[in-house]
Amino acid sequence: MWQTQKHGKRGAIVGLSMSLLLTCLLVDPALKGQQPPDEVPLPPPKQAATPSFTSQKTPDLTAGQQAIPDTASDTISGGEAITRGTTDVGDLLGKSLSSLGVAVQRRTPIVTEPRVRGYLLGQIVTASDGTYWFPARPDLDTIVSKLDSTLIDYIVVIKGPYSVRYGPGFSFIDVGTLPTPRYDCYFETHGSTSLGFKTNGAGWHGRQSVWGGNDFWGFRVGWDTLAGNDYFDGNHVRIPSSYNSQNFDFAVGGNLTEDMSVEFKYFRLHQRNVEFPGAVTDINRLVTDALNLRFVWDNKDLFERMTFDSWFNETQFEGDNLRDGKRRQIPQLDNLNLNNLLAAPLRLTLLTDGDANSWGFRHATTWGQNKHPQVTLGWDFRYLSQNINEFDTFFLPGTVGEATINFPVPRSRQIDPGLFLDGSLPVGEWLTLKAGARVDHVESRIQQPLTVPQPPPPNPQTDVAADLGPGALGTRNFDMWAAFATAEVKLTEELTLLAGLGTAQRAPTMVELYADGPFLALLQNGFTFVRGQPNLNEEHLNQVDLGIRGDFHRFRGGLSGFYAWVNDYITYDLVSAGTDIPNFNGYVYKNTGLATLAGFEMYGEYDLFDWLTPFATVSYVQGTDRTIDQPLPGIYPLDSRVGFRVHDTNAQKRRWALEFTTRMVATQDQFAATLLEQRTGGFTVFDLRGYWSMTDNLLFTAGVENIGDRQYREHLDLRTGNGVFQPGVNFYLGMRVMY
Repeated sequence: MWQTQKHGKRGAIVGLSMSLLLTCLLVDPALKGQQPPDEVPLPPPKQAATPSFTSQKTPDLTAGQQAIPDTASDTISGGEAITRGTTDVGDLLGKSLSSLGVAVQRRTPIVTEPRVRGYLLGQIVTASDGTYWFPARPDLDTIVSKLDSTLIDYIVVIKGPYSVRYGPGFSFIDVGTLPTPRYDCYFETHGSTSLGFKTNGAGWHGRQSVWGGNDFWGFRVGWDTLAGNDYFDGNHVRIPSSYNSQNFDFAVGGNLTEDMSVEFKYFRLHQRNVEFPGAVTDINRLVTDALNLRFVWDNKDLFERMTFDSWFNETQFEGDNLRDGKRRQIPQLDNLNLNNLLAAPLRLTLLTDGDANSWGFRHATTWGQNKHPQVTLGWDFRYLSQNINEFDTFFLPGTVGEATINFPVPRSRQIDPGLFLDGSLPVGEWLTLKAGARVDHVESRIQQPLTVPQPPPPNPQTDVAADLGPGALGTRNFDMWAAFATAEVKLTEELTLLAGLGTAQRAPTMVELYADGPFLALLQNGFTFVRGQPNLNEEHLNQVDLGIRGDFHRFRGGLSGFYAWVNDYITYDLVSAGTDIPNFNGYVYKNTGLATLAGFEMYGEYDLFDWLTPFATVSYVQGTDRTIDQPLPGIYPLDSRVGFRVHDTNAQKRRWALEFTTRMVATQDQFAATLLEQRTGGFTVFDLRGYWSMTDNLLFTAGVENIGDRQYREHLDLRTGNGVFQPGVNFYLGMRVMY
């Protein structure tokens, strides 16, 4: 009576009749002899030109992972988190005026996924303090939601293949958390307590931190909690989005000699009862543990600097779809009517669990000083393991017709050793050239294809080899390479021309290769199950960038454009469009011959008066599957922001600032209709933010988002069930005291 082939297991449904704040930002002196800052600036569009709230200097990028090219990269200060009332790193990327070309999918108030110029998970490589991250389940766990945004020192977004130090990828996000402090002379300790509140959803955010040290070593330790209830959209409809999350962080660092230093960091995230509106599954429990160690050796006789990073991180999760809010928002879960083929509708209940872990190291040696000819040679290794179980139970009320099936991503792993070389060459005072190259060998395979957990008989048993084909049992090997070249030409003292050309490859993820039908909310319609394709080819990107920026004292601005060709782009085929169950759609991963991405970013601000600064930003990207001449899925429409900033006239010690922003998003008419994506209407929303530093140790922040209580949704919001809309009007306020 039950079919075990794939279509398979989903066909088994028919066979029954027939898925504020660090706020204590450690505004401590994190550098030797540094004092706490006197201001918390609301940053202009190009934050790199503005002092950071944390008073950190621009990070010494040769000490970390990335010699950052000036072409197609943005730097976001962690200090924005406190004034913008953000939760996770993704939320900070979405609200910052500095992250041009970055759109986000806000899955919950504390879980956000970024999209960089249309690039998606797998194409975007994310690192934090030298640690490589990958989500345990791609629709519930995101990389940039691991860290409280108030723990961040800086975020660097590289919007193209203009790096070779992070591994194979098309775009890169480098997150740096606050370093350990140093002080002159005597041992010192300090602390900070902060609290924030948001009215829409009753979201609380509290943090306690302690830090200290002397001229030889330093430490910091912190704990925070975030908790909230369901929010209300602009039509005062309750959106199930409650959450409870705690973070613990610890760091200790020391100077072994005058030339050697070491820093160890540990981080733990514990999330409970997190509701994901529109997704078929919620999180009951998710735990992440992460450790990383960095060693730096400066030796002017042998080299400029040598660094060694090593890491281990692991995420485990459990979830289900049993909450009342989930069943209310997605009524199809209790009403799978099989096109009226059965006497009563089916009910779907779902339990899921899984894990992902990553470990590895990166070693790099640099010869030559900054602003002089410089070469860096290095090698790295990373190991990634992933497993997802999803037990779907289909139940026909009033009968004994019930079946439970596991739709897994079987335990699988990837290993990736790589070798990289990059360098920079200043040519006089007007030209700087940078270039790099790397090679990788990625090996991917299922580790135990026949031992995925099974429900007891007489339930259907999962056969991965039969479902995905015999290719799933073999080892896939991907030999890949990447290279880039950039140029920075100083046309005048005020104007700089930027250009870049890069090529890169990336291997398919384990979900893309081995997913055996789990519900993953990766496409707009949400109620989707996906099947991997073990014979996928690697993607191959070629990208070109051209831009110009200017700094004319009172006016600062820039314009950049890009065009990218991706051969063997990994996308989807629609294989089950609700043929048996309405709104119940199945997809299989595939390569399309050629896809293109093109777009531009623009920003500008002008100091109209010493106390008034208007600003504007615009970002746009268009993605096209050239093989079928159709838009790519998940591409965000034109997004623009205009506003003004009123601030204290004392630029050296500003005590207050107020920022008003109008965000205007165009209608998205370029949508992947062949994959059941839908048009999204345009919208305009208004935000007001401000801060007041009452004393050097006491800070107040406040703001209101979505003034006017506008009902709207983003193009990336899920359409599952009753649909997901963004929060209506939301007031927030916060306070931080240091001692």
